[in-house]
Order: sequence, then C-alpha cells, then structure tokens
Amino acid sequence: MAILLEEEGLLERSRTRHRLQPGRLQKAREGVYPLEYARGYSRNYQLSGGRASLSDYYRTDDQHLLMKKYLRQQVVFADHNLVTDSVFSEVQLVVCRNVLIYFNREFQEKIFSTFMKVYAPVVFSGWV
Repeated sequence: MAILLEEEGLLERSRTRHRLQPGRLQKAREGVYPLEYARGYSRNYQLSGGRASLSDYYRTDDQHLLMKKYLRQQVVFADHNLVTDSVFSEVQLVVCRNVLIYFNREFQEKIFSTFMKVYAPVVFSGWV
C-alpha cells in the first residue's frame, strides 16, 4: 500500500495502518522478507501495474529483502481485533484483503457496522 501511495504522489500526505496478527507485527514493522521471494514479489508488482521496478523500494543483504525506511515510516502497524475492538481511527479508506472469508455472516455484519462508523469507503477483496 505504501508503494502504491508513493507512486501516486500521496505517500507524504498519508499514514497507512495495517492490522496484523500479533506474531507478525514486528516482522512487518521491520520490513524484512526472505530474498527468495523477491522474484515472485517483483512479478506480482509488475502484473498489478507497478510503475517502476520493485527493487527501487528495497535493498538486499545476503538473505533478505529490506523495504526502504521512508516507506515503513508512513505505515502504522497495530494489533486490532475486527470482531471485538471498536473503531480504530478516523480514516478515508478501509481496504480488506481476504479477511472476511474467515467470519460467519453475523461477525461480517458486525465488522461492516464498525467500518461504517469511520465514515470511509470500504474496499473488500476476496469473498464475503
């Protein structure tokens, strides 16, 4: 999401928030990924319409792909339970990718209700 905002000239004016499972929070904050995945990430980036080379947004060491600091600084990673937690902040856009498929209809409706309280458009990817 940070790369998309950067390519649209919006990163400096944006603050993205990502809700992840607690065990993945620190890893995401660090922006460190196995180097062996770089080829697949680059292919997906290009297929999705990336404007540059994905390698413009990271550096590498012997074993890792390390996302550039200026991208990570604009992202807030936090633990948030979609079912039990209340509204998490005022936002202009909520994007959910492949998360609602894990909830039954009752919980999906509760999550929708929470999203509607932030008065933001909501984009869902995956089956609801």
